[in-house]
Amino acid sequence: MADEGTPPAGAETPPSRRGRWWRRFLWLYLILLVISHGVRWSQEAPPLPSGLASLQLPPQKSFEATTEDPEDFIRFAYRDLPAAAEAPPNAPPALLIHGSPGDMGSMEAIAQSLSAERRVLVVDLPGFGDSTRSIPDYSIQAHARYCELLLEGLGIRRAHLVGFSMGGGVVLHMAQRSPDATASVTLLAAIGVQELELLGEYHLNHAVHGLQAAALWASRELVPHFGAWDRAFFGYEYARNFFDTDQRPLREILREYPGPMLILHGEEDMLVPAAAAREHHRLVPQSELVMLDRNHFFPFMEPQLAAEPLASFMARSDAGETLHRDAVSAQLQRLAAEPFDPTSIPPATGFPLFVILISIAAATMVSEDLSCIGAGLLVAAGRISFLSATVACGLGIFIGDMMLYLAGRWVGGAALSRPPLSWMITPTDVRRSARWFDRKGLTVIFLSRFLPGTRLPTYFAAGLFRANFLRFALYFAIAVSVWTPILVGLATLGGEQAQHLLEEAGQLGWLLFLGIIAALLIGTRILLPSLTYRGRRLLLGKLRRLLRWEYWSPWVFYPPVVLWILWLGMRYRSLTLFTCVNPALPAGGFVGESKEQILDLVRAADPERAPHHRLLPLEEELALEAAREFLDQHPLPAVLKPELGERGAGVVVARDWKTVEDVIRRQARGRAESAVEAFSRSNRGTGNDSAKSSQESGQDSLWRSLHNEPRTDSRLILQEYVGGPELGVFWLRDPATGKGQVFAITEKVLPSVTGDGQRNLEDLILADRQLLAMAPYYLADNEYRIEEIPKAGQVVPLTELGTHCRGAVFLNGERFRTPQLESAVEALSQQVEGMDFGRYDLRGESEEALRAGDFRVLELNGVTSEATHIYDPSHSVLDAYKVLFRQWRWAFVIGQYNRRQGLAKPIGFLPLVRMVLTGQPPARID
Repeated sequence: MADEGTPPAGAETPPSRRGRWWRRFLWLYLILLVISHGVRWSQEAPPLPSGLASLQLPPQKSFEATTEDPEDFIRFAYRDLPAAAEAPPNAPPALLIHGSPGDMGSMEAIAQSLSAERRVLVVDLPGFGDSTRSIPDYSIQAHARYCELLLEGLGIRRAHLVGFSMGGGVVLHMAQRSPDATASVTLLAAIGVQELELLGEYHLNHAVHGLQAAALWASRELVPHFGAWDRAFFGYEYARNFFDTDQRPLREILREYPGPMLILHGEEDMLVPAAAAREHHRLVPQSELVMLDRNHFFPFMEPQLAAEPLASFMARSDAGETLHRDAVSAQLQRLAAEPFDPTSIPPATGFPLFVILISIAAATMVSEDLSCIGAGLLVAAGRISFLSATVACGLGIFIGDMMLYLAGRWVGGAALSRPPLSWMITPTDVRRSARWFDRKGLTVIFLSRFLPGTRLPTYFAAGLFRANFLRFALYFAIAVSVWTPILVGLATLGGEQAQHLLEEAGQLGWLLFLGIIAALLIGTRILLPSLTYRGRRLLLGKLRRLLRWEYWSPWVFYPPVVLWILWLGMRYRSLTLFTCVNPALPAGGFVGESKEQILDLVRAADPERAPHHRLLPLEEELALEAAREFLDQHPLPAVLKPELGERGAGVVVARDWKTVEDVIRRQARGRAESAVEAFSRSNRGTGNDSAKSSQESGQDSLWRSLHNEPRTDSRLILQEYVGGPELGVFWLRDPATGKGQVFAITEKVLPSVTGDGQRNLEDLILADRQLLAMAPYYLADNEYRIEEIPKAGQVVPLTELGTHCRGAVFLNGERFRTPQLESAVEALSQQVEGMDFGRYDLRGESEEALRAGDFRVLELNGVTSEATHIYDPSHSVLDAYKVLFRQWRWAFVIGQYNRRQGLAKPIGFLPLVRMVLTGQPPARID
């Protein structure tokens, strides 16, 4: 059908164009990302700077080599500073190991100073500096093994080991593995025991480092940077160093270390607290503890402060003037053997406290309750005060939910279709909260704080309704000030028991940690909802959807079908042969076929069978004018649906002009305004009559369509409404005989409930055992009237569309199979040129009319349509697979015949993928 009008010059850009900017951006991003990875892959490792040497070593996993193939060896860069001429002979060399992030540059000044008395080696640990950056294991254990191999390769049998920051863990592992080769150990502002690192608990720390590593990996691998970030200082390697490292063994290593040790630390260290140095000194009673009035970075900011004590300590160690463990008093050895006292941990201060509090506040953006619980555990462990934990949680919650309020106020319902809000809130949740807010006002802000699952949509709805900002903030601050201390306090009370359980679990502690998280999620997602009748019924419905295959996700159900199609593709030597089944449709009607063109095909074959329809222009006023002209000839009700669409998306049954006008304006303006906005705009200030006014203004059909939004790049079709019972008749043409056959018949039952004059519509839906599995969809479709109480005996239909995903019940329709129906379908199909395979959606005035072959065609679907009688509850999943396997075998048989006859050619695989991504067929019908 020809276009009904061309937008005038200067008219608004059609939504079909404006709606594709993000696709162009996505393609540009993907192209740049591929080029970026190609550039990075082609780049060679930079040459070794002058003055450095390197060894080629096998990559390590903990203390084991992962390969012995020299081609896979990594580069370990180091600088070898010979001893000065006047240095004492035979003095063991010193090995200096940097922290993370960092490289040998942080130790250069100290090395230069120490080389006056002995040979000094400084290294770039693998993953850092000029060593190979990509390695299988970045842990301190793997680094310890690399350093051992370096000393062996250089023929050094004994050395003084100096570890700065993270390097302290490396030298401790080296000392444990090779005590005879260790002249002494120096912990230079170094890590050690797990209890005094960051949050103090391995699993919590591991989770933090895992999130950090994931974020840095994404910034490096998912951002087109063409290699600019591959050698970033705070890069992925640094995060992996912490994530791969387990500090728990270091306590026992310190407790057993027998030789000389110097602990050189800053009182103002913000990263490794001074308490850690004192705990290390307790565990190693023969150690020398030197505390400086400096921060963590004094080794390279004021290297002389470290070089002088180091030189003196090493010289005395060489002379035998330093202590060994067996030389200290029995009292000190008893103190070293005592278990760690968690109460001895001083509260975090300075930068560690800042990091902890910021992390808690940020974590509330993901899960408020879990963040409060985690903060309570830190309070129980003595890491932070109760006041600090409560303030951090409260501030994070307040800021996050005020952002939700502002999103609802400034952006409106359109934000619900975009991440991150689309991941957390559904339009149904907001509509329910909108009704609640409309009845109770700002009181719901306080109440929702104590009802999990209602907070996010309620605050968003408050912004959408433009609640007074200052009053909203005041109510919310009061709610937060009551809720947060309660939850943090409860977690604090149980914190000691949780810590004890984690310690007792040992290596299985991570399983216990996951179990605790799972228990919390079960409590909030299952136990709390089960306290209400509505929650229990919805949980039961969810269980039924899990058990009944007809409600399974396509990602779960369709893999066997996809494998069958791939096997058929190999058998028939074309993976896309099925796109030849219907020469009249682009790609056989695989995706994005024009409904207007399909209706034209049916009308050309038999004008009496196809409902009258009109493709509306893109420009808003022209579309409204065309709709008025159409409705003058074909009165309401009418159907509005997108020309390109599937599974009932955006289909509206309009019973008044107001609904027609609203749908056209939404679509023509390309805004796809959500039902939340429509509800908010039409009901602000209407009080408790909002549901009634919504129904009277024709908003009921909008409510029903907008939890399944139409495509904004598709034009609208206005179609004559056809009532009566509906069938889905799957028909195919046998190429061997040229005759067709009705492959399957589906009876589409539109569900309803019967009122009793006492219960509202929501309670009636939840009480019906047959409707329970799809209850969330019926509740969403009928939000505008969910609290109405139908009269006794009143039948209330719950949906008007014969679409499974919109709540229709599909049954095996064999009881409708009659010679008259089959003959009528065959006669029509033989007249529809270029259609060999697909499903008719039919309606007749009555069941008797359908059996007599008296029907009209609502739609005709192509190759991806299904024989939907498989969704009859009496059919097993195996029955469904048998039918679908037969159906797709027929698709390939018919496709092969059409290809051999020259009637159609299969499209290429890449164009097919492009069709799936864009929703557009490769070409239009003329």
